[in-house]
Parts: sequence; structure tokens; C-alpha cells
Amino acid sequence: MAAIMADFGTYLLEVSLTDDTAEVRDDIHVRWKEAGELYYKENETELSKTKLIDHTPANYPTEYERPTLPCRAIVQRSMRIVNLVLHEMEEWKEDIRLHATKLLKLVVLHAEKAFSTLFLEVNPVLCKTCMDSDKDIAAEALKVAQLCGILLEYDTWSKHALTEFSKFHTLGHVKCLHAIYQSSGVDRLKDLTKIATILTDTEVCHVLKENYQLELLGFLETLVTDFHRVFTANEIEGLANESDRMSTEKMLYTVILKSAAFAYEDSQTIRDHALQVLAKINPSTEQLHEHHLADVINSLENLESSNSDAAESILLLAGIVFVCGFRRPYYDALRQALKTALQHATPQGKIKLFSSISIFITLLPMELKTLAGLIEDNSIATRAYALRTLLAMGALDFENLKLIAYAVVSRLDDPSSEVREMAARCLGRLQLSVSADCSSDDESSARVRWDDTLKPIISTMFLHLENPELKLRATILESLGRLVVHHRSLIKGLANEVAEGCPYKKDLDNILAHQ
Repeated sequence: MAAIMADFGTYLLEVSLTDDTAEVRDDIHVRWKEAGELYYKENETELSKTKLIDHTPANYPTEYERPTLPCRAIVQRSMRIVNLVLHEMEEWKEDIRLHATKLLKLVVLHAEKAFSTLFLEVNPVLCKTCMDSDKDIAAEALKVAQLCGILLEYDTWSKHALTEFSKFHTLGHVKCLHAIYQSSGVDRLKDLTKIATILTDTEVCHVLKENYQLELLGFLETLVTDFHRVFTANEIEGLANESDRMSTEKMLYTVILKSAAFAYEDSQTIRDHALQVLAKINPSTEQLHEHHLADVINSLENLESSNSDAAESILLLAGIVFVCGFRRPYYDALRQALKTALQHATPQGKIKLFSSISIFITLLPMELKTLAGLIEDNSIATRAYALRTLLAMGALDFENLKLIAYAVVSRLDDPSSEVREMAARCLGRLQLSVSADCSSDDESSARVRWDDTLKPIISTMFLHLENPELKLRATILESLGRLVVHHRSLIKGLANEVAEGCPYKKDLDNILAHQ
């Protein structure tokens, strides 16, 4: 028996070190089978009984040849080698870590269900190895995880893996859990709601690293497929009910939407992938928003804190606006959340929100006062971002337009050249909005009042054409060219008052001549 155990150690070592040498590897396999046959002869009474009930596990991977019964029996009686393997999987040398991970794969292939009792101590190391900096090592670790899903007892590994994941949520933990879950059998379906619940924990789904979010989305895609197996195809009779279906759908929706929201500005790849996964829950994503988005918005935390533009709640809220827009079913919840966040956020946090709601600003007119204040903030960056937000806005009603116009024109004298140029560009985008149900008299009155407001603003723009900054002058002329489309008579009248010898007189004449 001792000799056979020694053969096992030699087999594992040589196979891992000569994995790419087919001739040598085949020779080692032959000698290993011979050792198994010898072991069978020595333990025939016991193994012959086991052989009667020995069946190949379901979904056994076709790329592996299942070890013989006696070879598996040898390994199952010599599991102490696993501690040595785990130690070497954390070595600093890449080749040692790679060989150790391959050793672990061989142990799992031979031990099968007997390995389940060791999963508790193996899982932390395996998760760490799944995110190894060496791609080959990480790939081998994922193969080990996949084998664990196929060969180990589901109840044993899932208990340990889910407990571990609820405490530690690194990229390696997501990759390992996804791999082992995806390769496991139909038993996994009973834990679908439990896993979805774990993923909704903000400690799990609010990790903002791109590779983590991509892996999380891959896992969610698998869970969405299982969601339909449980609640649409009803693969396990008695498992599905309407209450659980709505609850699980909401949890999956929440985590997927958060991925899209977090990535709305920095990663189109993640955002697009998230929206694709969302559509796999229900092709009518508007219906999903209608059912669940208000609850997601109401669950956002810390909106009353002084959040910066990097705060999770601000990123989520801005992303939700960008991805979902404003719709009646969740309009009130979204507006209240924005109102609360804008009251308490730092200037940078407010700018982040305004950058996402700028195209919807007519739906939130009360928030324009906040934006006007940010245009005059002490921070240059805040002033610049506030003005940049204005560029995405459309026409506004008179009162709000007047409020914004005065704030913008004052920035033509800003200490920052960037802010001065941005203000000059914004002035050309000022446009009056008149309600469709407004009477002709009211419309005419609004246009007259806007012209009266705009007159001193245009005069101020003329004065700044004497500024020595070429970029600023060019931007002001461009904005005047935009304004002349709707205010030709006003600008022409003011231009006629400019003396002939004025250096910018010719530029004004050119604008009027080409419009």
C-alpha cells in the first residue's frame, strides 16, 4: 500500500510537470493505471461492491477521461496532499502556482464527491487563484471550480461558497462562484433567489471596478437564464410561485440596472452589456422600469449626505436618469430623490446630477436655481461643468431663461479662460420656450420681455469682442451668429449703433450679411 501511495505522489508530480509532453504523459497514465489495478487486487472485496453502484456523474466533462475506480480510491484515501497543494498555490513563483493548481485539478478529478468535505478550506485559496495575475494560472483555477460544480455534492459546496461570498466579494470570489455554479446541475435552481438576495447587498454590487462589474454581469446573465428555467419553464415542479417570481425579478433587475447606472459615463461596454442582460429578463425593459424602478430609487441610501461626484448614491442616481430617463410610473420617486440629493450634495455632486438631467431640465424647472448658483461657485471646475451642462439643455420658459442668462453673461469676466469661453458658447444656446397652449398675446408678450432681457446681454457680448483673447472673440461671434437667427432685428439695431471705426464692426456686418 505504501508503494502505491508513493506512486500516486509521483504520478501527480510528473503529470503536472510534463503536461505538454504527450508521450511521457501517456506513459505515466499507463503506469498509474497499473498501480490502480494492483490496488484493486489488494482490496477487491471492498471495491467490487463499490463498482456495482459506481456511475459516471451527470454532465461529466468530455475533455477528461474519468480515472478508474481503484485510482480514485487511492486518492480518496490520501487527501492529506491537498494541504501541501494549497500552500504551493500561494507561492510567489508563477510556475509553482501553476503546477500546484494543476495538481489540485487532478485531485478533484480523482476524489470526486469525497472532495466535498475539503471545499471549506480549499475555496478561499481557489478564489484567490481565480484572479491570479498570470492568466494561465487563473484559467486553470477556473477549470478546478468548474469540476467542483460537476463532481462535488451541491449542498456541501454551495453552503460554504455562498457563506464565503457573503463575507468576501473580490473579483476572484465572483469568478469562482460563477464557474462552480454554472457547471453544477439542476439542484442549483433552488438557490436562485438566495443568490440574487446576496448580490443585492450593496457591499457586493457596488464594487466599481470594471473587471468586477463585467464578471458580475456574466454571473447575472447565468442567473437570468435560470430565472426563466424556474419561473417560465417551471423545470422543478412546486418551486415557482408568483410572489417569488416578482421578488427574484426585482432583485436581478436591481443589480443589473445598478451596473448600467454605474457605468453610464465611464464604460459603454458595461452599460450596453447590462442593458442586454436586462432585456433577457423581459424584452420590454419599460415594463421592468414600471414595476421596479420606483422601489430601487426609494432604496438609495445617504442622499441627505454631502455627497461628492464620486459618491455611490450620486453615481447611481445620475446613471438611472441617464439610462431610464423620466417616465410617469417612477417620475415622483425620481424627482424627490433628485431634489433631496441636490439639496445636500457638494457642488461637484450637483454637477454630476445636472449633467445627467440636463436634457430633461424642463421637467425639473425648480432645480434651475441650484444650477444658476453653481455657475457662480467658488470652484473653477464647478463653474465650468455647470456651464457645460447648459449646453445640453433646450429651450426654457422666460423666468428660468432670464435667471440662467444673467448668471451666464456674468462669467464673461471670469478669472478662468475656460469658464469665459464656455460662458460665451452658452449664450448662443439661450432660447425661449413658449407653451403650446399659450395664447398668441401671451406668446408675443414673452418674446418682447425676452428681447428686453437679451438686449443688455448682447451689448455686453459686443464689448467683449474687444478682448485680446482670440478664442473668446471667436466664440462670442459664433454665439452671435446663432442668436441672430431668432433675434435679427434686435442684433441689427444694436450693431448699427456701433461706430464705423470700431474693430469688430466688420465682424458684426459679416454675421448679419450671412444670415
